[in-house]
Amino acid sequence: MSLVDVVIPLGKRQELINACLFSLLKTNSGFGKYVSIILVNNFGLEEKSLTGGNDFIKVITPPSPLSGAFATALAWEQSTAPYILKLDDDTSFPDCAEGFIHRFLYLMERRFPGGETAMVGPIMPAASVEQSHEYFNHPIGGGACKVPILFTSCALFRKAAMPHWLTDIDNKGDDYNVCITLQEKGWHLVLDQRTFVNHHGGGNYREAMGEYYHSKQQADETQKALLDKFGEIILKKYIAGYNYAEGK
Repeated sequence: MSLVDVVIPLGKRQELINACLFSLLKTNSGFGKYVSIILVNNFGLEEKSLTGGNDFIKVITPPSPLSGAFATALAWEQSTAPYILKLDDDTSFPDCAEGFIHRFLYLMERRFPGGETAMVGPIMPAASVEQSHEYFNHPIGGGACKVPILFTSCALFRKAAMPHWLTDIDNKGDDYNVCITLQEKGWHLVLDQRTFVNHHGGGNYREAMGEYYHSKQQADETQKALLDKFGEIILKKYIAGYNYAEGK
């Protein structure tokens, strides 16, 4: 059994997928020993082009394309590893991210004050860093800090903290849904301030959902779903000052 399963739902853009897999393999070690990869082949791409003949890469092909949350849930159910690294297929890893899986594991197993960690993620050029800027003044050592929000585009999860991937608020609400749910159960989210990941955009989520993805309709529906699930008080506890529907 692997220690870490890397779960990646795939879109159609082979160049993005290749960049993701190439940079992942280049910057990390342990594949075939204690790290495996599970690909959800949403659009029936040729398997050999995805695995490169590596037996540590497993390909799941659903009968029809799944949205990001449901594709992730499918792979999540088949993983037997205690840790799952969830990646979007449009992420890539610069050379300075070398060894980030091992570093995420190290931060996951550290005993931070107040409880255990369920999710570790990198710095990404996105709103999670901006929303969490106040926390940067309170590091917890080793180039890491606790934050209220991380992006699920690249994050290591403790599977015991979330045995099943959440699908009740699909896609654009994944980040907030997952992060708030974990923290309301008493788990920590930890940002690795030494690891930077590129998120290029245009991968599986957009292709599976078409024009609905990032539309005003999706934003309004997501905003309502988050409010219905958590209520305004809890939402403001974690993302105060951030209007989800307006994206600012």
